[in-house]
Amino acid sequence: LRYWTLAGTWLEEERAEYQLARCLLKAGRLVAAREHIDRCVTICEQNDAPAFERFFGHAVRAIVARAEGDGAAFEDHRRAALEQYALVADDERSWCERERSELEA
Repeated sequence: LRYWTLAGTWLEEERAEYQLARCLLKAGRLVAAREHIDRCVTICEQNDAPAFERFFGHAVRAIVARAEGDGAAFEDHRRAALEQYALVADDERSWCERERSELEA
């Protein structure tokens, strides 16, 4: 994250936060995963990111909430993710399939 932030733009920083959240989620470190995915979403909001980028943040927020056992937050974040997914260009949707299928599971 430090190097992506130094070498890149907000986009690299946002994607690094997403990747860290994914790794921490896999490791079962849910609080840390939530902190990083919240930063990812905040970066997207601050930079008026396209729906493609926003989808991933909201999707992983939902996935983390489900892992934490918070059904209401899962539904809220899932809804936000699917709203963004509806705005993603057709040629970019294949990149979203892993997260989209996780939201449907």
